[in-house]
Formats: sequence, structure tokens, C-alpha cells
Amino acid sequence: MVSEPYGHCVTCGQELAGEYCHACGERVRHEPPTLLRFIGELIGEALDADGRIVKSFRLLVTRPGRLTVEYMQGRRKPYLGPAAVFVVTNVLFFFVQPLANVNTFTATLYSQTNWYPYSEWAEASVTARLEETGRERGAYAQDFDLVSERYARSLIFLQVPLFALGVMLVSIRKRRYFIEHLVYATHFFAAILLVGVVTSLGIYVYWQLGLGNAFNLEIPFMLFILGYAIFSLRAVYDDSWLGAGLKGVLLLVICIAVIQVYRFILFLVAFWTVP
Repeated sequence: MVSEPYGHCVTCGQELAGEYCHACGERVRHEPPTLLRFIGELIGEALDADGRIVKSFRLLVTRPGRLTVEYMQGRRKPYLGPAAVFVVTNVLFFFVQPLANVNTFTATLYSQTNWYPYSEWAEASVTARLEETGRERGAYAQDFDLVSERYARSLIFLQVPLFALGVMLVSIRKRRYFIEHLVYATHFFAAILLVGVVTSLGIYVYWQLGLGNAFNLEIPFMLFILGYAIFSLRAVYDDSWLGAGLKGVLLLVICIAVIQVYRFILFLVAFWTVP
């Protein structure tokens, strides 16, 4: 019996040997498009994406480091890739962040000129700019805050490779490739963003119930980073409890330093952008 010829893939041009292209996965035969088929494909793809998001987020939060292990061992189909996880958590964070005014990864002109190690220099630079242009501080601050919030969504990605370098130094004896540290760092910051989403929603509900409006999140934030680092280091790098504890403290310091560098870069970009 002679097999039915399939020809060549319309997408990549490879010679076909079955109903699906072995090179790119394109289906050979497509039924004529109909409205019902279009809706069915849309729902199917959405449900598949949602399922991968839920699985990724659950593993990211409940089993620190496990999502990195799954990715590095090749079990990638059930989950979102590291970059996709980071993008989704980034979008969610900046969507809900205004509800509770959590400014971990955003910075107003006031915070930039008052709260950080470089704030004295930043204040002097802003004062000189205002004297030079003759602008009122209130109007300048409004423009600065808008620009800073806009750039924060994209510049936040800079923290991942910086943190990955820190992880590589801390785990230098493990002799891992940099890409492994980069995947770990991506998941690490995605977890921070996801916890930020949950925290922002919790604070918003708390406010709406009239239970109070004062929060100091610095200590809980640092404790979360330390705890997540310890458990994820054990999962990804096979560290002992003692080793993971010591490295966790170092990663906490590195993480805080990376966030400070990010805020400084954010200030420079906003300062150069706003006249």
C-alpha cells in the first residue's frame, strides 16, 4: 500500500511525513474556518494558558526553587517559561500596586530624594535642575512620578541579570552555567512580584474594611526573601540547611543592593527624561 503524500509544510517548507510537521508542529490539513471552530480554538488556547499559569504560580510559591528544577530538567510543557512567568507577574504587580501604594519597585520624587543612600545627591541634582529651568517643584514632581512609573515596568527586568551574577558568585563552587543562575534569578524575582500582588490586594481589602491604614512591610519583605532563598537554594543547588542559611543571608543582601541599583537607574532615567 502506497502511503498518501503530504507534500511540504506551508510554514517552514520541510518535507512532511504525517499530519503534523515534525520540524515546526504545523498541522497539514486545516478544515475550512468557521465561527464555531474559531471560538473553540480561542477557548482551548485560553484554558491551556490559564492552566499553565496556575501550575506555574502554585509551584513558584508553594515549592521554592522547584519550578527552576523542572525547567532545567526539561519538564517544560506543563509550565510557563521563566521569561513568561516574569512578564505575567510583572504585569499583575504593576496593575494592582496602585491599590495599596506598595512602592517596592516604583519610586516617587519624594522617595528618591529622601529615603535612599544617594538621596542627598539626587536632591541636589533636582534642586539645580529646578533653579535652571524655573519650574515649580510640585509640577516637576508630578511629571517625574509619571515618567518613573512608566519606566519602572520595563527597567525592572534589569534586576534579574544583576541578581543572577550575585547568585553565581555565591554558588561559584557549584560550577553551574550562568543560564541556570539566570533562570533561578528570574523565578526568584517573579516570586517576589507575585507575593507583592497578593500583599497589595490584602492591604487594599484591609483598607476597604476600615481596619487601619499604616503598614511597615520592610521586615516581612526581608524575611520572605531570606526564607525563599533558603528553601530555593536547597531545591536548586542541593545545599545543606547550614549552607543554604548562610547563602540565603548573602542573597538577601545582594537582593537589597540590586533593588537599590535599580532605583538609582530609575532615578537617572526619569531625571534625564523630565525637563
